[in-house]
Amino acid sequence: MSATLRSLALGAALVVLAGCGPSGHPVAGDFIADGNPPVAGEKWIVQLTSDNGKSYSGEVIDSKFNILNVPSGTYKVSITHYGDADTGGKAAKRPPTQPTPKAYSDPLTVPGGPYKLQTSKLKK
Repeated sequence: MSATLRSLALGAALVVLAGCGPSGHPVAGDFIADGNPPVAGEKWIVQLTSDNGKSYSGEVIDSKFNILNVPSGTYKVSITHYGDADTGGKAAKRPPTQPTPKAYSDPLTVPGGPYKLQTSKLKK
C-alpha cells in the first residue's frame, strides 16, 4: 500500500472514530425545594426535553443534579418529586407513586450555567 493510500485510510479512520462516543455537555447545578435543600428520603428527578422530544434526566443527590452528554440547545425543564415530606427525614416504606412531572417556568440553554433550579419556579 502506498504512503498516500495509507494516509487516506488513516484519515478516514480518524473521522469515523471522532464520531464515536458521547457528545454533548454536562448540565449540573444546585437544586432547592421550597426554599430548602430536599428532605432526606425524598427523590427528585430533573428532566430536560428538546423541541424534537429527546429527553435527558438526572436525579438530585445532596441538593445537586448532574445530567451528562446533553447536546447544545434550549430545553424545557420538568421536575418530578417522589416521596412524602412528612417522612421525618426517613425514606418512605412503600413504593413511590407515579407523580406527574411539573413544568419549570424557565427554559434551560446548553451550554450555559451555572444552573440553579428552585421548586418555587414550577408552573402551578
